[in-house]
Amino acid sequence: MNEIAPDNYQSFLKDIKERIISAQYEALRAVNKKLASVVREISWTKNIVIIRTSIIACSYRSLNY
Repeated sequence: MNEIAPDNYQSFLKDIKERIISAQYEALRAVNKKLASVVREISWTKNIVIIRTSIIACSYRSLNY
């Protein structure tokens, strides 16, 4: 394993921390993007169900029993 010179240790440590923070931020953005997509899909599906239910209810109301 390569040893890190004491004078380079601080910059090495800073680089590692920045890479970890960058990876965390990237992961956070990916998760948020996926969650937003799921929320839109659920909302769209819910609206379709409401619309179809309304159409069916209206069609049954027009029938005279």
